[in-house]
This record gives sequence, C-alpha cells and structure tokens, in this order.
Amino acid sequence: MPNPENLIPARAGEVRNPAGKPKGTRNRSTIARMVLSMEGQFPEQIFEELRQTYPDLPRFADLEFIATVMQVDKAINKQDTAAYNAVISSAYGAPTQSVDLNQDIIVGYTDVYID
Repeated sequence: MPNPENLIPARAGEVRNPAGKPKGTRNRSTIARMVLSMEGQFPEQIFEELRQTYPDLPRFADLEFIATVMQVDKAINKQDTAAYNAVISSAYGAPTQSVDLNQDIIVGYTDVYID
C-alpha cells in the first residue's frame, strides 16, 4: 500500500530531500567533457615516438585529441583489438545487432543408440 504522505505534491519552496544533491553540482559526464576539452601536450618521449609515424602531429592539442591519437596508435602498432574496436566505434558508431524472433530454433543433438 503506498504511503499517502508521499502522494501529496510538494508545496512551492518545500524541500522533500534536504540531504539531496546540492544545486550546481556537476555530474561525471560534464566533468569528463570539461577535462577532455582542456589544452594539453603529449609527454615528450611519447611525442617523439608518435612523430615518427605521424609527422604532422601537433605538440599541443586538447586532451580528447591526444587520447584519441594514443588509442589509434595502440590499435595499429600494438595490434590491440579492444583499442581498435574503441576507435572504430568512436568514428563510425557501434554496430547494431538484431535478433530475428520469428526464426525457428534448431537445437543440436546427437543420436544415441543403445543395443
């Protein structure tokens, strides 16, 4: 049975959850977007290694660009399948998968002969 007190709408200015999330608090995705948009630079050793493969690579860029370049490099040079899938999904979207619910289901079996 529902609690009738919870069914009463809050009055103007009434706070029903005083210990709730404070106003102006940023959520994780907002913080992540802020950090990724910050200006940064490649670490010196990594930059020199990447510059051999990607000669037009800028030294300074936003962190999203830097992280993406490093992920692409990991996918190509280290042949990392997970990194490759992350890069492809970022560039082209995740592949859609569908299930045909109208298809007959065939279950494998083995013949057993008992003499």
